[in-house]
Amino acid sequence: DRRNLKMIGEVGIMKHAILLLADEDPSVVKECNKILVNLASYDEGVIILYSDQGVKLLKEVLDKSETIRYRVFDVIIDSILISDQAFEFASSAGFIPKIKAVVSTQSTGKFACVDVMTLLNARVDGKQVFLNCSSASGAVRTLSHLATRGVDDVKDRALVALAHIFSSPDVYVPDFENKTNIWFSHCQPGLVKETLQVLSLPSPPRQCAAASLLSNLALHRYGIEAITRVPGWSERLLERRYCQDREAQAQRFALILAIKRSPSLEEFTDREIINKLSKYINEGAHYRETAPTAILEL
Repeated sequence: DRRNLKMIGEVGIMKHAILLLADEDPSVVKECNKILVNLASYDEGVIILYSDQGVKLLKEVLDKSETIRYRVFDVIIDSILISDQAFEFASSAGFIPKIKAVVSTQSTGKFACVDVMTLLNARVDGKQVFLNCSSASGAVRTLSHLATRGVDDVKDRALVALAHIFSSPDVYVPDFENKTNIWFSHCQPGLVKETLQVLSLPSPPRQCAAASLLSNLALHRYGIEAITRVPGWSERLLERRYCQDREAQAQRFALILAIKRSPSLEEFTDREIINKLSKYINEGAHYRETAPTAILEL
């Protein structure tokens, strides 16, 4: 009940739930996360969670250990997922920079940190925060490492996060091309090659994540150059038999369309390949080749 939210904060339930994020019992931690995220689902509740008292307690618990730090991050990210106000409060309280700093320095796959990069760059205000962050290049470097060397689930999340980072912002950003070019220079050398290889894997969600990243890289001259430098890039991209899922087909089509529309394409590839891209586009995203009919001689 919304009328009881302020009372919940005042009687200390929020305080105990935050402090118990450091408990050794996973079931207790899970329940506390549920309580705090539920609190953030209401306008009054998110104000209580990110009040001076709530922020102070969250920061105290966050500093206890690396494991507990990620429990706090989970609460913050879950609250951001359900509340626009939570993002503003978390940014003002300094939590977003803390999470970004962890992404910039960690080589292990932490879902919370990867997911917050996606959330951050999927928002106009969040992208502005990321663009002006001194640790952005480090975050991109770590995400590219996770996208190529992480476990499968982390790879998918890292690809999605990178796709949002290299996407064009909805508002004008001075020198955006040069800024993202600098970030791209910090990526793992084999990122584009390995991302193209993902398009051939039997995993539609991973194919979609890879195509999304490559589509946004294709918006930039340096991205087109990197894609076209990979040996066999067009053959892998145009081979329809690797892609049977309709959503993955649509994402691949959007990728090919982005490459074809790039004003830099003719600089890096030949007319024959451009014509093949045009043929694919004319056939459509869900085109199916018909098997040749055998002619039997009687």
